[in-house]
Amino acid sequence: MERELLPSARERFFSETGIPLPAISVRPNAAGLAAGPMCCACRRCRCPRRGCARGGLALDTIDHLRAMGIAAQPAVHPEGRPAAWIPAGELGVARLRGVPTLAPEEVIVLHLLQVLRRYGHEFVGIQETQSLLDQLARTLPALVREVVPSRFAGPADRDPAPAGGRGCFPAQLA
Repeated sequence: MERELLPSARERFFSETGIPLPAISVRPNAAGLAAGPMCCACRRCRCPRRGCARGGLALDTIDHLRAMGIAAQPAVHPEGRPAAWIPAGELGVARLRGVPTLAPEEVIVLHLLQVLRRYGHEFVGIQETQSLLDQLARTLPALVREVVPSRFAGPADRDPAPAGGRGCFPAQLA
């Protein structure tokens, strides 16, 4: 998972938001987690624990799966849609019947992406912004010079009020 899914999740998040992320690590069997639940933590934000079972997540309703004779437990897709956990022994049957499924590691990555979308703004501070500008300046220096002022304009640097003192309209038009 850490070699393929996590780097692709970082790339996907960057392409969606423009926010570069540090390396993502997974700690299986972290202290305080029972078998099954997972928890994503981003800096100081702790997100709700979600279930993750062996087998697969069927992207179908539990009623439809049971009608097909497939054993299933209620679940929620990381994006909030109804889904169902199905045992590993039922995955082949479900796939043969056209039910789309996700492996547990794919569910973890989707949950991680949801957490990152919600808290991604916390990864952008002054240093990260400066780093992004420095990288952009290497390839598009004129753009950075045009968009980013060399210093911020304070009150003394602003244009004086227009003649007549009534906003932006000259006195003779007021």
